[in-house]
Amino acid sequence: MSHCARTIVLLLVLLSGCASMSDLKPGDGRKLTIRDHDYPVIWRAALFVAEEHFDIHEQDIATGVILAYREASFVDVPAWIGIYITPPVPGAAEYIVEVVRRKAAFTIFVQPQPWERKVLRDLALSLEG
Repeated sequence: MSHCARTIVLLLVLLSGCASMSDLKPGDGRKLTIRDHDYPVIWRAALFVAEEHFDIHEQDIATGVILAYREASFVDVPAWIGIYITPPVPGAAEYIVEVVRRKAAFTIFVQPQPWERKVLRDLALSLEG
């Protein structure tokens, strides 16, 4: 295999590690259980935190889903972020907020920021005060 062909194959392998917004699904993210607040309060707090850190692409209060994007910076890689609140109805005994992050681009030079932890921490702080 020629040097040029090897370079193309390597680039394709590296690019295949990139995610898109459609790759965001609940199930393997970091979770927080909330018992002392109702759904509308949790939704507003989650939306506030998302707007502070990301560019929101979709938000649906009826399904409890916020999908967002984080631009690359000198200390972080670009990422897709999904915030999922279940159940998405008022009056539940408890709510689970799950944050899922997917890298939007491959890099070996910058370690991805732990947005899952940061979002849940900021959400908890927002609900406290």
